[in-house]
Amino acid sequence: MAKGANSLPDTDPNDPRPFKVSEGVELSTLGVNQFYAAIRRGEVPAIRVGRRILLPRKAFLAWLNGDSQGAA
Repeated sequence: MAKGANSLPDTDPNDPRPFKVSEGVELSTLGVNQFYAAIRRGEVPAIRVGRRILLPRKAFLAWLNGDSQGAA
């Protein structure tokens, strides 16, 4: 399924909404399986809410920009 440039999520770090894993995959250079593996290894900042995995926006954007301090 082809996605246009408008399908990328808003990357405003002040937005309180977390990213979904599918949005994180779109923003990163990782594939879906690699992304889930990185979450399991603790490399990608993520929280589990029930069965859902959410990516805290500020921490994820910091990780995406290579700031390992921001993920804490």
